[in-house]
Amino acid sequence: MKVSKQVLASVITVVLVVAGGLAQAAQGQAIHIESQPQAGQVPVETYRYGLKLDIARVLSTSETSHLCGVVPTVMHYENSRGEVRALEYLILGGGCFDH
Repeated sequence: MKVSKQVLASVITVVLVVAGGLAQAAQGQAIHIESQPQAGQVPVETYRYGLKLDIARVLSTSETSHLCGVVPTVMHYENSRGEVRALEYLILGGGCFDH
């Protein structure tokens, strides 16, 4: 599956922004990947370029290691006020193997 340069650039931008937020959230505490909160409890916000993220602690992320290509994933997290939030964004799945 070929990915256009524009799509790849967009994915890289999203990954870098989210990774930056996760790195900031990790300062002074360990990030724990836990089981996802039950579906329907938290409204899912879709990431858009320039969205200001307030991530204090990551609770869970969707499993994408078996998927190939650019796929949506959901991260559940707590913000600095302790509120649980959910964010959907695109990520390159880990299941692509070049033989």
